[in-house]
Amino acid sequence: PRLLLLLLLAAIITARRPVLAFPPAPSSSSAASSFSSPCTRKHSRLINVRGGASSSGAPVVLAATIRRNILAGIGGSILSLPLLGEVYSRLGSRDVASLVFGDDHRTLGDDDDLTDEQWQDMEEVTLVFHGAAGQDQYTDELMTNLRAKCAGKTQYAGMIDWSALSSNILQASFNGQRVGRETARRLLERCNDSTANTRHLKAVHLIGISVGAFAADEACATIKSQLGVSITCQLTLLDPFQQRGVIGTGYGNANFGKSADYAVHYLNTDDPVPSTNEPLTQYCGVVDITKLRPESIFGHDWPVVYYGGIEKRRNGAGGGGVFGIVPENDRLAPGTVIVADS
Repeated sequence: PRLLLLLLLAAIITARRPVLAFPPAPSSSSAASSFSSPCTRKHSRLINVRGGASSSGAPVVLAATIRRNILAGIGGSILSLPLLGEVYSRLGSRDVASLVFGDDHRTLGDDDDLTDEQWQDMEEVTLVFHGAAGQDQYTDELMTNLRAKCAGKTQYAGMIDWSALSSNILQASFNGQRVGRETARRLLERCNDSTANTRHLKAVHLIGISVGAFAADEACATIKSQLGVSITCQLTLLDPFQQRGVIGTGYGNANFGKSADYAVHYLNTDDPVPSTNEPLTQYCGVVDITKLRPESIFGHDWPVVYYGGIEKRRNGAGGGGVFGIVPENDRLAPGTVIVADS
């Protein structure tokens, strides 16, 4: 809230009408004093001849002042637009719990049909955060394969449906982070036993699609801050949107995967979606699958399609070619970029 107030104040100040750039026209008394010497009188007559103005030249100065103020006002308004946009993007929704998870204050959404006892015995959890457009046939295939990979009652895979907040492009990144924090809180609460210990939970796999990367990364950070080294958190990002708000252009590379035990980025580089075509080399291993994309599949969708069916097309991409939680020995080092071409 304090940062929002500062941004709003900066925007208002920037957009204000600027102070006059020129002094006001001289009064008649000061004009009269300007004729005290022959030289001044001669200069005054030149202004009269060239400008057709009075001896003081006031209309010439006033016209220049008006033009300067108009241009400065327009410039200030233009400069204030990004700040106002950033304020708007940060406002977002404060009612994440009910909009995403409904009236039940404990569950993880529609996919959560487990009992408290089942959650307390859970050892491995995979949660997926869709992109701005919500779920589609590609995310459906991904979820089908993730659930098929779950072994017995100690593994769970679910989709977090946050479509009520993800479709507002300007606010989706900040809203996504709020969703991630709330999801992490609920997950840990579900896995707690009567003594508030997550005794059985060993690993959490968080998958972020497009702008869902903000939710997945924030959930990872929240879980690690609570449980530390006692739990393994993997972050898998499928063509993640990397810009936070309006002015946070470098946010993704500077932050995504920072808190994860392992982070991998599946990248497509030739689609028109902004802020998705650069590798996240700070904390992630990167698998560039652009050259493998069929022409019939839109570039931004390709990482979801590829990862969702990766068991059927294993191509020797090391830690980038493993579906689900990657064993420690198979992980890609941060900054590693593999370009898959066959």
